[in-house]
Amino acid sequence: MSRFYRGSLHFFSSHHLIWSNLFRFIIIFGSYQCKNPSSR
Repeated sequence: MSRFYRGSLHFFSSHHLIWSNLFRFIIIFGSYQCKNPSSR
């Protein structure tokens, strides 16, 4: 259990930049779609 927790913690810490960039892209994309709904 502790080994699995340590592994998941290492995975999330190593992919922190990827997750933050992904969430930022999703937020920017969502706000852009909400501001321009008739762009399509």
